[in-house]
Amino acid sequence: MTRRSFVTLVSLISLSLLGCRDGARSADPCGATSVPFDVGDPNGHPEPLASAPGEARAGRVEASELVATPSGLATWEPGDFVLANDRIAMVIEDADDSDYYDPWGGKPVGFAHVQGAAMVEASDFGEMLIFAYGPSSVVTEHVGVLSDGSDGGPAIVRAEGRIHAIPFVRGLIGVFWPGTDYRDDVTRLAIDYVLEPDSEHVDVYVRIKHQQPGGTAAQVTEAVGFMYSDRLRVFQPDENTGFDSGTPRRNDFLAMVDERGVGYAFEVPGERLSPLPSASGFSGAFHRAHIYPGCEVSADEPNFYGRIHIGGPDADALLDVVARSRGTATRAITGRVEGASAVGRAGVRVHAVTSGTLDQYLTRTTTDASGNFTLHVPSDATVDLYAFEIGEALIGPLMNVPGSGPVMLTMPGMATVHVAPAVDGNASPIPYKIQVIPADGATTIPTPPNARWGEEMPTTGRLHVVHSLANEAHDLALPPGQWKVVVTRGFRYEPDEATFIVASGDSVSFAPVLVRAIDTPGVFCADFHIHTRRSNDSGDDEILKLRAGLAEDLDIPVRSDHEYVEDWDDVITGPLASGQFALGVTSVELSTMEYFGHFGVLPAFEDTTLPNGGTPLWQDFPTSSDLDRPSHDLSPTELFARVHARAEDPIVIVNHPMGGSNYFGWTGYDPVTGTADPARWSDDFEAIEVFNSADWVGARNGTVRAWLSFLNRGVRVPAVGSSDTHGVMGSPMGYDRTCLDFNPVGMTSLPQDATTRRAFGYVLRDAVVAGRSSVNGGVFVDASVAGVSPGGTATSLTASNVVHVNVRALSFIDVDTIEIVVDGAVASTIDVANDCTQNGVVRCDQDFPISVGATNSYVVVAAYGNTTMEPLMRGRIPFGVTNPIYLER
Repeated sequence: MTRRSFVTLVSLISLSLLGCRDGARSADPCGATSVPFDVGDPNGHPEPLASAPGEARAGRVEASELVATPSGLATWEPGDFVLANDRIAMVIEDADDSDYYDPWGGKPVGFAHVQGAAMVEASDFGEMLIFAYGPSSVVTEHVGVLSDGSDGGPAIVRAEGRIHAIPFVRGLIGVFWPGTDYRDDVTRLAIDYVLEPDSEHVDVYVRIKHQQPGGTAAQVTEAVGFMYSDRLRVFQPDENTGFDSGTPRRNDFLAMVDERGVGYAFEVPGERLSPLPSASGFSGAFHRAHIYPGCEVSADEPNFYGRIHIGGPDADALLDVVARSRGTATRAITGRVEGASAVGRAGVRVHAVTSGTLDQYLTRTTTDASGNFTLHVPSDATVDLYAFEIGEALIGPLMNVPGSGPVMLTMPGMATVHVAPAVDGNASPIPYKIQVIPADGATTIPTPPNARWGEEMPTTGRLHVVHSLANEAHDLALPPGQWKVVVTRGFRYEPDEATFIVASGDSVSFAPVLVRAIDTPGVFCADFHIHTRRSNDSGDDEILKLRAGLAEDLDIPVRSDHEYVEDWDDVITGPLASGQFALGVTSVELSTMEYFGHFGVLPAFEDTTLPNGGTPLWQDFPTSSDLDRPSHDLSPTELFARVHARAEDPIVIVNHPMGGSNYFGWTGYDPVTGTADPARWSDDFEAIEVFNSADWVGARNGTVRAWLSFLNRGVRVPAVGSSDTHGVMGSPMGYDRTCLDFNPVGMTSLPQDATTRRAFGYVLRDAVVAGRSSVNGGVFVDASVAGVSPGGTATSLTASNVVHVNVRALSFIDVDTIEIVVDGAVASTIDVANDCTQNGVVRCDQDFPISVGATNSYVVVAAYGNTTMEPLMRGRIPFGVTNPIYLER
């Protein structure tokens, strides 16, 4: 999320909170004491999931009752509370410290259907932010069951505590109320979650024991926020928006759609929700304003906060729940999708739009294993139906569908290409990437009409993109036409490809062989900046990301989720069975919520006993064990010291440092003078992410210039290059990557035993700090001076010397220029075609003269082309650059 959009978000919330607030934690001015709300029974019903029809129950959930979610991301734990009837369940966190961005318990942490007294179809739910008092929520001290449902009435769970601004927005709130700490030790807040028997929604109420200084009344505009919305697709029913969340609108409700599990929708019946800015996995809305009189205890006058509908999988099942709850008349349309051979087609998406226009999007569903589907539309709507599956032609419209069906949609005849497992030149199976591309300029890729349909397409210009493990074969559908099937594996293997002209019903085969053309013994390439669904702004699960890294020949994929530490090498060695090809290291990216930048912490080992896997905190705030801890945003000096004090002894990498809300921009760092605001600046970091999905020429006047300014002053800080990939289809793994030389520590192959792999994060850390590396965007660049490689110091040199340059790249990669940078300036520009003797993948291998300065002297070598790396990585410019070789006379 950009700083500008989040400032806008917080300003809208903050300016809605009226009345006098001095922020002081003084004695109650109304003459009362801070008395907690009653939270009832600490345990509730002993069998909360065993409701019969006509019942609802509330109680604590046991470990055996917590089911797996599709991506394994659930943060619920045994001992949390569950509201359940015979249809739905909502789990509410106990009063312990919480994961994600609201650090306090008492909020929803998951949804599911209930069948046979068990939770099923659990959601990949992320986080719901309940802004119940302006920008504040409850520092939850107690959670309990007010009604366990055993009397036949509703089941009710209550969370209660003091109010406090949700910490991750606190630094931005200071723009409007400087000097306050946004907490009130007297005013208490309770959130009641109410589930009725036979209901498919949970109603939420807020109660406040409100004592404002001087007895001043407060008008509070409430809001709701949804984090991790890249896991669940945001659906807006109004203004014909559908899944096009890039255009927030006023809506009767907002839906969060889970394609594989239960989703949810939030509404305030009878009101319209006004949108908050939507960015970086955050969506939200304002709803009603509520006036709390001063010095009045309002415990007996609850404020209705909103309604949470629970339903799914996919959009139609959830929207149908909302319609039933609201009393909206609908009709069900049943049908079947078949292939050309009259066989039912599973997994095909069926979309409904208002007849005559694609803009008025209504709903969608997915066919079952037999090709059957049911979807629900307004009873008075005349609709058109379409069928769509990625890689296949869009079918429809089936126009002016009357009544309830059944209807038939027939997918056209397709061809099939069978891609056999890729092997290297020694016939050994290896991971690989498949891309299917139109080959003749006339064949087109079937696409949905617009973003409202919510179909996530492969990389632009690709019919299919498949990241394959070793020994896997794939059968891919091809519409009639001429197609090129391209198989690649990163920057060290020559691609293989085949072109097919196919008609309906054709079946063709391709057995790719990828010859390793570039050997790098003892050199292993890492991508230090990889996001998964554990980040608030990524929709890729860890399996997809690791498969992509393996397919791109990435030796060391480094997980770096925002504010969450989760190990993943066990996924490589376990479910993916690919430990011989890659080793997964875990770091974390501290984001400071666009305050003063993003920072990589390497390594960071997961601690499952702590919130967010034990991520370092860039803020202090009250916790369940220390309710009186003052809120405090750490300065860079404090943050770097806290990181370095961790047991892992990690390093700090300054990620994408340029720009106003990033570190160099925020501190006012001037690369000309080498100075920054001393009140903000700390140089206690170990590396700079100079290349963030960027190339040498593109970064030259930005991050490269800033990095060289450190070297010019004798500050030996290495550069790293990383992809910062959030969505792997648009941001490929390993562009950029950092290739590190482990020969000096005697490592010539990736370790295979579990203990050594676990400790490898330390080895990687030390190699980064040593600067024994080059940044690789498709070009391998090595250099030496007097036998000394990058990261080392060549001593006893004369004023005139030579640097040996070795540049290698695959045959199709463009490399036309080499630049030799000495002491911050380009000393030589080499035309590869005319100034180098080339031999296959070796584009240059010779000496070039350099001058050695009297002090702080160094040399950096860069090589690059100006033609993108088609078909390997669409739109990416090839380049490579060494870290410095330091020079002493």
